[in-house]
Amino acid sequence: MLRFAGLAIAFALWAAVTYSGMVDGKFLPSPTQFARHLWSLAVSGYSGRPLWEHILMSMWRALAGFFLGALIGVLAGLLIGYYKRAGEALDMLFALLRPIPPIAYIPLAALYLGLGETAKIVLIFWAVFLFVTLNVQVGVASVRQVLLRAGANIGLGGVQLFRHVIFPSVLPNIMAALRTGLSIAWALVVAAELLAAQSGLGYMIQDAATFFHLDTVFVGILIIGVVGLTLDTMLTAAQRRILHWEGKE
Repeated sequence: MLRFAGLAIAFALWAAVTYSGMVDGKFLPSPTQFARHLWSLAVSGYSGRPLWEHILMSMWRALAGFFLGALIGVLAGLLIGYYKRAGEALDMLFALLRPIPPIAYIPLAALYLGLGETAKIVLIFWAVFLFVTLNVQVGVASVRQVLLRAGANIGLGGVQLFRHVIFPSVLPNIMAALRTGLSIAWALVVAAELLAAQSGLGYMIQDAATFFHLDTVFVGILIIGVVGLTLDTMLTAAQRRILHWEGKE
């Protein structure tokens, strides 16, 4: 019940400031107005498309970029972390690229990749890739030396040492990086859909804001939050299943 306490408090404050008239409904819809507009969008859609289509398009873009970025990022992080010289050679390059916000690449993505889906997915991929690579690399570098020496003492070397010692030790870092990377990918959907999108939750929010349709903006924001929470809950459940031994040592 404690997990829902924060939501209950936020909902109570929302209802209090809107039903009391402290905030005009034009700027913050009441729960009743919100529910009515959500139902209207669910029935009629937005901009000629069903609401579920906007949700699925945003999910497809986010998950496509996430899976590509996570896959390549995990592989790159493992290799860079395992081969110290490769890590040292690429360290300054990654340190230069990581602080650049993905939204800064939007003009280049539009110029080189056009205004289609590829540019949107590449923006999400790049942000996830950089984050996952760094966290996996740090995880490999922080594997305890006592474990490496113990593996070497029983005859493990090369691929076997990596498979039986390094990879299991880094798995918690990988899962944590994937959870945060998924959040990054989902958050970047709004920025990615600045590239001439005609569907998606980010498009819906930006288009509605242009015409000051704040009720639609709030619906889009809440849907993004709910979908993000659902995806994170699913990945957390997978993490608990995969790392069932974590915390029981």
